[in-house]
Amino acid sequence: MKLCVDCRHFLPTKYTHPDHAEAKCAKASFQNLVSGIIKYQYCEVMRLPGAQCGLNGLLYESKHWETLDV
Repeated sequence: MKLCVDCRHFLPTKYTHPDHAEAKCAKASFQNLVSGIIKYQYCEVMRLPGAQCGLNGLLYESKHWETLDV
């Protein structure tokens, strides 16, 4: 299962809450072209059915190094 907490785009809040209800996704950002302020979507919104990432975690990228057998 692809969990947001294991994704490299996961942005926890400053004061971490156990269920990460306020966590945001760095992949889903947009910049205001007037002020330059970057805004991020909440992870919970991104994982809703029909959203950019969705239930399957389409934008998920693991933040853990994978070991390769050579």
